[in-house]
Amino acid sequence: MSGVKLMKRNVIREANRLHIFHRLIISQATILLWRGLTVSQRNQFTTFANLVNHINPTYTARRRTLLFWIHLITQRQVTNNEYADMLYNGLMRDL
Repeated sequence: MSGVKLMKRNVIREANRLHIFHRLIISQATILLWRGLTVSQRNQFTTFANLVNHINPTYTARRRTLLFWIHLITQRQVTNNEYADMLYNGLMRDL
């Protein structure tokens, strides 16, 4: 993800809130906003986008590992929480 793409995500969110769904309008608004930023502001967006690029693969790998270990559970787990029950036992097949 780049700084421009990060800004575009924010523009899309705001456009959807205002019930504007036309892609060309959103793209042009993003370009105009990006060009209106100072170098410092652009650098802030770019720096934040780089942080996101670093965090996402780490999060994805941890999530994949967690789901792998949950999949290996062979005994039904007793919980008093509906979400936990679906998480742990929803992957199990009735034997």
